[in-house]
Amino acid sequence: MARKPKKSGYWHHKPSGQAYVRLDCKDHYLGEYNSPESRDRYGELIRGWTLQGNVDAVTFSVDELALHFLGFAQGHYRKHGQSTNEAQSIHAVLRLLIAFAGPQSVCDFTPRRFREFRDWLIEQPDRQIKNEARKLSRQFINKSM
Repeated sequence: MARKPKKSGYWHHKPSGQAYVRLDCKDHYLGEYNSPESRDRYGELIRGWTLQGNVDAVTFSVDELALHFLGFAQGHYRKHGQSTNEAQSIHAVLRLLIAFAGPQSVCDFTPRRFREFRDWLIEQPDRQIKNEARKLSRQFINKSM
């Protein structure tokens, strides 16, 4: 998954003594470093850049992102025109992920929340063995992820 662009910082170009900001891989010089004019120019550029939709314009919930990825996986994991077992495994895990954290924002799904999901999976009974409530081991789940 591609990283989302970060808000760029206010930087000092030491050879010229100017302040600059890098937006979309392009440097914008703002005037003398640490001057009120350069700070104002920086604020204007960042506001304009943000309004263009480059930062946090699209926020997905976990279930929306899972559905988008499932669509990709079903088209990508194919052999001889048939969906592979990998696509079916992804579908099964995404179903559990949606049950655990569906409407939650992707931005709020932190590594700590991911570990909680893993621990929640360990507590779930194995659905492949009908009359037995066997728990999945942490080692099995870590290998599956």
